[in-house]
Amino acid sequence: MELTSKQKSALKSIAQTIKPAFQLGKGGLTDVFMQNIIDYLSKNEIGKITLLQTTPTEMEEIIALLTAQKIHIVQEIGNQIIVYKRNPKLKDTIVLPR
Repeated sequence: MELTSKQKSALKSIAQTIKPAFQLGKGGLTDVFMQNIIDYLSKNEIGKITLLQTTPTEMEEIIALLTAQKIHIVQEIGNQIIVYKRNPKLKDTIVLPR
């Protein structure tokens, strides 16, 4: 399922109120880091990732790995990525417009 522009807009407005949950630095993108993102999104559905200048990983590589895990990229701004993964098992799930 691809997100529509209305859905992305709604998620962007939610993301404005949250702080980055992850910072990717010189350690690069590891399996543990990816698992932490997946665990975080299973509880919160939406999150921000900040890429520090010291990271050896390129933005495109990170986006490819996230989308391979069925994580939606809502927006990439400068060194930040807003990510979303729906979890229907949550009590207070994010309701997206159609």
